[in-house]
Amino acid sequence: MDSLQAGRGGAAVIIGEPGIGKTTLLTASLAYAKARDLCVVSAPKGAPGDRRSDAPAPSEWWRRLPDGLTELSARTAALLVLDDLHRLPGCLAPVLDRLLELTVCAPVLLIAAYRPRQLPLEAAAVVFRATSSRALRTYPIGALSLADTRQILGDRPDLATIHRDGHGNPAYMRMLAAGSPDTSDAAAVFSDELAHLSPTDLRVAQLASALRDPFSPDLLVAVAAAGSDETLAALDTLVARDLIRPAEPAPRLAFRHPVLADVVYALIPVSQRRAVHARIGAELGRRGGPMAARAYHVARAADPAEPAHVDTLLVAAREATDAHPDAAIGWLTVALTLIPESDGRWYEAHLLLARARLLAGQPRAGREALHTLLAREPVPDRQVRATALVLSSEVERQLGNFREADAFARTAAAALTALPNGDRIMSRLRRELAENALEALHLDRAARQATAATRHARRSSDPAGEIIALSLTALARYSDDKPGNAEPAVGRAAQRADATSDMVLLRDLSCLYKLARVEAIMERIGDAERHLERGVTLCRSSGQSHVLPAMLKTLGDIQLRLGRLARGLETLDEAAHLARISDDRPSQALVAGLRANALVWLRAGADTAEAVAAADEAVRVCDGLDTTFAVVVRAMAAEALVHAGEPERGIHLTLRAAGGRDLPRLPAWRRSRQWELLAYAEHGTGGEPGAADGYARRARRHAGRRPSPLCLGYAGRAEARAHGLHGNPRGAAETGTAALAQFEARDAKLDAALTGLVIANACIDNRVADGVPGHLDRVAGLADACGSPRLADYVAVARRGLDATRPLATAALHQLTARESEIAALVSTGMTNSQVAADLGLSVRTVDSHLWRVYHKLGVTNRASLTRLLARRC
Repeated sequence: MDSLQAGRGGAAVIIGEPGIGKTTLLTASLAYAKARDLCVVSAPKGAPGDRRSDAPAPSEWWRRLPDGLTELSARTAALLVLDDLHRLPGCLAPVLDRLLELTVCAPVLLIAAYRPRQLPLEAAAVVFRATSSRALRTYPIGALSLADTRQILGDRPDLATIHRDGHGNPAYMRMLAAGSPDTSDAAAVFSDELAHLSPTDLRVAQLASALRDPFSPDLLVAVAAAGSDETLAALDTLVARDLIRPAEPAPRLAFRHPVLADVVYALIPVSQRRAVHARIGAELGRRGGPMAARAYHVARAADPAEPAHVDTLLVAAREATDAHPDAAIGWLTVALTLIPESDGRWYEAHLLLARARLLAGQPRAGREALHTLLAREPVPDRQVRATALVLSSEVERQLGNFREADAFARTAAAALTALPNGDRIMSRLRRELAENALEALHLDRAARQATAATRHARRSSDPAGEIIALSLTALARYSDDKPGNAEPAVGRAAQRADATSDMVLLRDLSCLYKLARVEAIMERIGDAERHLERGVTLCRSSGQSHVLPAMLKTLGDIQLRLGRLARGLETLDEAAHLARISDDRPSQALVAGLRANALVWLRAGADTAEAVAAADEAVRVCDGLDTTFAVVVRAMAAEALVHAGEPERGIHLTLRAAGGRDLPRLPAWRRSRQWELLAYAEHGTGGEPGAADGYARRARRHAGRRPSPLCLGYAGRAEARAHGLHGNPRGAAETGTAALAQFEARDAKLDAALTGLVIANACIDNRVADGVPGHLDRVAGLADACGSPRLADYVAVARRGLDATRPLATAALHQLTARESEIAALVSTGMTNSQVAADLGLSVRTVDSHLWRVYHKLGVTNRASLTRLLARRC
């Protein structure tokens, strides 16, 4: 347009799929031109050759356009805007050719847009010649990125799913976000296309939308009211207009996007939909079509007078429950409206419905179905009753009601004592009993139940059940003081999972989560990540969302350990959203605890409000629970609080939840990490003398019994910090370097960075500079790899402590505010943060915040260094 104002013409064409944003760009171009007082010419509404009786007839306008534009350009520069060029009839292609020639010799700028699949051959030839001669520039518009989509739709938990399913197309994504073709403004994108269809073409499109994608043309012809020739001619028109496209396997067809099919289906009058589906269902029945395809239509045309409809719905639901639980729920809901309670199929339908709802992440609705079934005592089929009781235990455990879960499992055990051929359900029951025993830290009982579950699963040829049972066996054994006994069980579980097909694993996808959970705990990070990624993919493709929050929670935890902080937080945000939807209380709490720790390291300085809020949420969600998972959640929250500058809260929360300094109520695999945290927190608060050293000694003894890399790393870091505080920088460097190697062996970047800081600060605090720059450079690299502003801040503080040396650091005291100087002076006398708070009438949290700023300004990292600095000033 700048060239046009200088008297030079040109031509450009915007190419893209329907809804991709071509018209939006043309509208922006018009606004740009009008703001510069350019003369604008645009085509009249209505396509040339439009067949509607009320459509304008712009063909004559097109034929007069080149001469009129030539006359206009002799007086002034002109912008010609042609949207929907693909609607230009082939007979008018010479007009387009003349217009492009005009842009070469006159001050005329042509900007057009078209859909590549719909451009007539004659017009395509003109565009090709102009492009080849460089008289026309093309601008293909591709899919939007995820970041672009976030700008359009906002930051929502399902953004990635909408972006994927919408193919990055703004119109499709807006409709998916709206959730209904009837309410979304984006449906207007298709309304104009559909308005140009003849009545016959529209009826065929509506029938195709009822068939579901992809559909076969012969089935469409068979159920159409019109004759076959008329139907096929309409189908050709729909393909030519790119509403419908060829699909695999040939000769199937499909709408160009499912949201377009939804829009077309919404145009079928409600009074006619039942008859349409009845015709389709009957034809599929005559052809012996797949039961799922028949059930889709039977459910929309169900007739109580047709007994075969119930059978179709139940058979399809049995087949679909594992792979497509949402579809099974719909069919079973319809079936239950047709089955009287006196019919034995009523019990099976409720049991299937409960399981489908559980798999679909609807535990409360599943519980309601189970309660309805169990309330009809006596249940005639003992196997159905026992299965309902076991499912009830699973539901209650997912909802965080562990006592109720254990009660249901024990009732089921009594019901199963005399049940023949019950290995599969018995395996499931034993697994439930093992889970409940693990929550109570009854580890021997859990191992016995899990071992028995393994035998039952093998006898019943249940690979998924065997993987779960072996994983529970490994977890029970790893949680006691003999972790080596867990390796054979987890190894067999991994081998079984890797040798089992996806279709078999779909029977119980929780097997991949249970396996990955224990692999992550046992530090088999690569295996855990691989199994979780497989599980997440299967969850998304099948709709088994019940275990997806837990899988994403563990995957996010692994990503945090590996230093992928931003990616981990993104994963945890999705997990939090799904856990709330499915009312998965354990996952909600664990995710909140993990998010709190991610937020600590992804923020800088005193920006800790989000992290503290997430930690508080984690504690709130598991309020009133005393199970193992609740203790672990509180330990996670405590870790976040300590690193967010509230060490006293973190200490108190840990000791109260875990049962005292020996942490007897915390699983053994978590204790070394928590003792190291407590030692760090005690150093930060100036607590009871010797308490920090005691925690370091506990961590070291524990690591001697459980010599895994992470346990050894946490113990070594605690010892290194203690050496530094006791004036032994050499010992700090030696033990810290050994700990650093352990963390690097597990690619635990965040812990490796923190350990490097401990080494550097121990040397700086003891006025030893040798090797410190190298350690800080290494930590700075890890901070950058992790994307952690807080770690980068810590490195900057340590560099100031190294570079400023003592005289300059003393000079920095004038930077302190009066309140900060007052608190620093009291802390240097040996007072704890609580004592300082009481003496000054402040909260402990306020003292913690002031003290953090003092450290930051003076380039010191702990109370001992601060005390020595203030003593030198005196």
